[in-house]
Amino acid sequence: MLFKPCGHMCACDGCAALMKKCVQCRAQIDHMVPFVVCCGGIGTISDVQADNDEDIVGPLGKMRGHSM
Repeated sequence: MLFKPCGHMCACDGCAALMKKCVQCRAQIDHMVPFVVCCGGIGTISDVQADNDEDIVGPLGKMRGHSM
């Protein structure tokens, strides 16, 4: 499964369905793209709903409503 926006591909479909953050970089997952779709096949791109009470982790580190 390809995670967007970080672009990591580090989980199978079954495990990815349980994730809200990338296991490699801990970035919030907005969309999940199945491997078959990445290779030109047919499939569904899934949206991921963020938990509002969790920290958002991005390329600059943890943020909780603060500008850096």
